[in-house]
Amino acid sequence: MKQSSKRNSRDAHWCCVDCGVNTFETDEYYMVHDAVWRSSGLAQDGGKLCVVCLEARLGRKLTQSDFTLARVNRCIGRYWRHSKRLADRIGEKSLSIVAS
Repeated sequence: MKQSSKRNSRDAHWCCVDCGVNTFETDEYYMVHDAVWRSSGLAQDGGKLCVVCLEARLGRKLTQSDFTLARVNRCIGRYWRHSKRLADRIGEKSLSIVAS
């Protein structure tokens, strides 16, 4: 497999299934509780959703209680960053937040 096709496949893994935005590039990768994800109608292994599209599917704004204690939701800095929108929903106050 060519390097470019490997990268395209890897990039596609991060794309929101509804709008196509790359959730890795926009710093909107997260974990919500299983019940929240099921409410979106997307299968557990059905792909990624950006915050806007998940909220549209749920018909409401995400709240801090929707998110799990997974490391990706709480370890900000060296390895992960959150968009302002995601940080707002998680309830995070961090200097490492990036613009959304």
